[in-house]
Amino acid sequence: MATYYVSDLTGTDGGGHTGAIGDPWKTLSYGVAQLASGDTLYIRAGTYTGVLNTIDSQTYTMADGPYTISGYPGEAVIVRPPNNTSAIRLNSQTQATTSITIQDFTVDMVNNTTPLPGAADGVFVWNNCDTITLLRLEIKNNTGVGIHL
Repeated sequence: MATYYVSDLTGTDGGGHTGAIGDPWKTLSYGVAQLASGDTLYIRAGTYTGVLNTIDSQTYTMADGPYTISGYPGEAVIVRPPNNTSAIRLNSQTQATTSITIQDFTVDMVNNTTPLPGAADGVFVWNNCDTITLLRLEIKNNTGVGIHL
């Protein structure tokens, strides 16, 4: 069980960086790919944009849990994906995605200008996902579905 950190302001992915609070990773996709059972990934204050700052089991490697992905306590964290991209997409067609807790940040879909039908969902949970816990997430500014289960 380990605790890791992501910071879009001071982090760097790869290259021997440890993900420690003083040596955080830069992107959500990289940080999530490092997690193993029992781990926690804290997202430090900031606005996370771009496709590498999404939580996406269909595009990036995600191990089965249990583990937690959380905004850092007391800090404002915003995940703002590009147009027609979900901020959180758990859709495992070949491998189960289980026991993941995602909590304490804002999903701002303001870049999603695609109208329904076809607009990305803020949170999309589908196919072989079990025991997914979503706590204290604010989902706003979407032309699509906020949470699609």
